[in-house]
Amino acid sequence: MRIEFDVTDNDTRNWRPILDVLEQGTSFGLTDTAHGQIAWLRLEPESDDGHDGDDGDDRDEGDDS
Repeated sequence: MRIEFDVTDNDTRNWRPILDVLEQGTSFGLTDTAHGQIAWLRLEPESDDGHDGDDGDDRDEGDDS
């Protein structure tokens, strides 16, 4: 799963709590756009049930850059 949100001026003033949440994912980053920045967080499915994490959904998840 990938979660994205626009980074606002208020977010940059309160970055530490946001970073704490982002660090809970398996990966995270910032993407520059023509309209500002987007923060993204990727959460991988837990695999402790013996399942390989493939939910059968083959839709393109987009670019991670």
